Amino acid sequence: MVQKLSKRGPVPPALVSQAHAGSPEKISQLGAALTPGSCTVAILNVAIKHLDTPLIPNAQNPNHANSPRYISILARALPSFAIFAHVLEDASHNQELSEAVVVLVLPMKERLFRWVDFWLESGMPCGDYYPGENMQETYCQMAAVLLRLVALDVRVQDAFVSLPRYASLVLKIWSGRSADGSNRFLADLDCPAGGCSILRLLKSCILDHSGRDALVDHLAAGHKAAETMTFTLVERAHQLCDACDDTQAPDRRVIAYLDGIFEIADVLIPRSASLRACMEKGRYLLQFTMCLDAISAAIDNRNPPHQPDLISPLTRLLQLIIDRKTATVAQTWRDAIAGGFIDVLHRILFSVADSKGEHSPVAAGTAVLDMLGRCTVYPKVLMALAKAGAIAKPGTRRSSHPQISLAADEFWKSFGDRARVYGSAAQETKISICDNIKCAKRLLPPPAQGSKACANCGMAIYCSKACQKEDWNLYHREECPDAKVFRRTMKADKSWYSHASREFHAALIEDAYNRFESEINKRAVSSFPKHSFAEVLPTFQFRTPTLEIDVRSIRGKMRSVHPSQDVIKRQAEFPLGIGGAVNLMTLVQPSEGRYKVVYTVPLYSTVVES
Repeated sequence: MVQKLSKRGPVPPALVSQAHAGSPEKISQLGAALTPGSCTVAILNVAIKHLDTPLIPNAQNPNHANSPRYISILARALPSFAIFAHVLEDASHNQELSEAVVVLVLPMKERLFRWVDFWLESGMPCGDYYPGENMQETYCQMAAVLLRLVALDVRVQDAFVSLPRYASLVLKIWSGRSADGSNRFLADLDCPAGGCSILRLLKSCILDHSGRDALVDHLAAGHKAAETMTFTLVERAHQLCDACDDTQAPDRRVIAYLDGIFEIADVLIPRSASLRACMEKGRYLLQFTMCLDAISAAIDNRNPPHQPDLISPLTRLLQLIIDRKTATVAQTWRDAIAGGFIDVLHRILFSVADSKGEHSPVAAGTAVLDMLGRCTVYPKVLMALAKAGAIAKPGTRRSSHPQISLAADEFWKSFGDRARVYGSAAQETKISICDNIKCAKRLLPPPAQGSKACANCGMAIYCSKACQKEDWNLYHREECPDAKVFRRTMKADKSWYSHASREFHAALIEDAYNRFESEINKRAVSSFPKHSFAEVLPTFQFRTPTLEIDVRSIRGKMRSVHPSQDVIKRQAEFPLGIGGAVNLMTLVQPSEGRYKVVYTVPLYSTVVES
C-alpha cells in the first residue's frame, strides 16, 4: 500500500523536468522535495539518467578529483543517488515503479556497482556531515540500497547476487575496509527494529545459494579476503562486548547482532576451506566463546530476564564447536572451554523459565544438552570437559524450569558415567584392540607395547605380529586395499573413527551390559519368550545424553563368527560427525564374574535415523 503524501503534495512536474535537464541545483531540490510515496517513474528516470554515465570517478585517482568533467558528473550523481535510494523505498509499495526499476537497473548493474564502490571510498553527505565525515552512515546507506534492490524482485536478485562484483561489494561493506587499507568496523547498534543493514546484507547473501557460492569463491580467490572476513567477525564480536559493558545499546540488539555473526560463521566456515583455515589460525572459537560469556555475564548482572535470549547464539556456537570439518577436536574443545563455555552454558540454560512452542528457550535448551551429549561419547571431548571441572558444575545453580532441570540432570548423570568409564579405560595407556577374530589372548592383560595398526591401510589393528599374520592369511589380504581407500576418504572428510574412540566405546558397551544385564535379560524374555539368548541382540543407543537400551531378534539373521561358543553379540550406536553414525558390533565373553568385550567391528552409516 502506498503511503500518504505529506502536506507539501506531489512533486511539481516542472522541477522534475529541470532536474532531468541536468542542473545539479535542481536535482538537489528534487531530492529535498521527495516524501514517502511521492516517487514516480519520471523521478526514477532523473536518477538513472545521471547515474548511467560512461565516466564514473575513481576515488583513488587524484586526477579525477581535479578534473572539471568528473566534478560535473559527480555534482549530478551525488543527489541523483540519494533520489534513487528514495525511489527504492517507494518501489516496495508501488508495482508500476518497481517494474520500472527492474527494467532500468538490470542493464546498468555494473555502473551501479561502481557508484556504490565510489561512495564507499569517498563517503556521502549524511545529515550535517560532509562526504567522508560519517563513513559509518555511508556504509549503512549503501547496504540498505543493495538490500532494497535484491529484495525488490527475483529478477534483480538472480542477476545481482551471483556476480563476483556483488560479492566483493558485500564483503567490502561488511569488513569496512577501504582501498587505502584502513578499517572501519561498523556494528550499527542504533539501528531500527529491522536490525543493522550491514549485517542483514551479508546474511541475505549467504542465505541465497548463488550468493553464498559467490562469496565462498571470493574468499578462496585470495586478496586476503578470508583474513579480512576472519578479522572482522572476531572484531565485531568484541565490539558487542564493549557495547554491552558500557550499556550503549539495548541488550536484545547486542544479542541479535551476535547471533548474526555466529550464523554467518556457521554457514561459511564449513563451505570455505580458506576461511576455516584463517578462523582456526586465529582461534576464533576461543574469541567467540569469550564474547558470549562476557555478554552473558553483563546481562546476568543488570537484566537477567534477557538471559534466555542467548539460547540461539549458544546453539550456533555449539554447532561451530562440533562441526566435523574442524581440524582438531581436542584443540577445538580446549579453546571453547578456555573461553568460558561451561560457565555460559550453565548461566544461560539455568535462566530459562518459560516454555511456549517448539522454538521456545526450553526446547532450544534441551536441544543444546542433546547436542552436547552426542559429543561426550568421544574421549578427547570428555577429557577436555573433565579437565575443565565440568562434572563439578551441576550443583552450582538450578534451572527454574523442570524440563531443563530434568534434561540437565540426565546429561550430567550420563556425563559422569562416561567420565567414570573413561577414567578406568585411561589407566591402560596403550590401545589393546585386536582385529584377529581368532586371537587367543583376549582375556589376558594387554601387551605392554600396545596394539599396532596395519601399516598399509591403518584400519585394522592387532595385539601382536602373530595375530596380524593369521588375520592377513584369513581375511585382511583381500580387505586391505579397499580399507586403505576408505580410510583416506574418512581422513579427507575429517570423520575418521579412531582406534582410541573404538576402544573407549567398547568399554562403554562393556560397562552398560554389566550394569543392566538383569534388566536386559528380563526384557529379552518378555519380548522374545521362545528365543535363546544367542538369538536376541541387545542394542545400546549412545546418540543421546540418556542411554537407551533396545532388544532385537536376530534369529536366522546372524551366525556365530567366533570360535568360542560362550561368546555373545552386543551392539551400540554412536554419533559420528554431523549426520553420521557408527554401529559398533561387539562380542562379549564371561570373565571373572562379569562380561568382557573381546572383539569389535565398526559399521558406518552416513545418515542417523531418529
